[in-house]
Amino acid sequence: MALIKINKDRCNRDHICVNECPAAVFSVGEDGFPVSDPESESRCISCGHCAAICPKAVLEWSGYDPHRLVPVESFGSEPDRVLAALKSRRTVRKFSPEPVSPETVNQILDTSRYAPSASNIRPVKWLHLHGRRTLETVAGMTADALSDLPRYGNFSKMWHQGVDLITRGASSCVITYAEKSAGWNREDSTIAITYAEISAHALGLGTCWGGVIMRAAQMNPEIPKFLGLQEDEAVTGTLFLGFPEVRFYRLPPREKADIRLIQ
Repeated sequence: MALIKINKDRCNRDHICVNECPAAVFSVGEDGFPVSDPESESRCISCGHCAAICPKAVLEWSGYDPHRLVPVESFGSEPDRVLAALKSRRTVRKFSPEPVSPETVNQILDTSRYAPSASNIRPVKWLHLHGRRTLETVAGMTADALSDLPRYGNFSKMWHQGVDLITRGASSCVITYAEKSAGWNREDSTIAITYAEISAHALGLGTCWGGVIMRAAQMNPEIPKFLGLQEDEAVTGTLFLGFPEVRFYRLPPREKADIRLIQ
């Protein structure tokens, strides 16, 4: 079956797909309809952009029926609420003991599937560490790996004194990993985790990036091994999830954005 099929009975020959395809897969045929061929389709990055922008739903892409794709209109449009949610997101460094259900975490990561990815390569994979026992195991390995580093040594010292500055008492943690050779794997992971933390905020959860575990995973091969990673895979991001122990009532002060307009 061809990668792309075009229903000419519905196509109004507006050429939106021709103009908008990021990989220039389409051209205008002699009859005015958009066309593609095996050579041009080899450039396709499987982003689904063509199916998403066609107003007449004429493009069947990689076997996806455009009529079965979720319409954007179903999500509504409330820009003020979206902007308020972005501004009110806070990093949480003290979590309540109430656990986060795996179903809620799956909902968060489901949203992260829609994060941008360079050339739509999508190298990011996820691990979900659920429950304090697993998190404490990783935290202990992290403390051992960082004990001799000046910048991170205090995390290790406090851990051995019974103060958890590594996982902050979170009940869940999501970790991104990717093949080491995958281009832009850390940038894509950063964007995907950002989607996850905003989604978590929308669901009433708090989050905190776990840079110390990322650093430790680079130094202690036992951590990737414990996580089940292969030799050619690496940890690219860590995010703790949980219910905040305290409530935030107002936005903190921020300096105005430093913007230079170049025309």
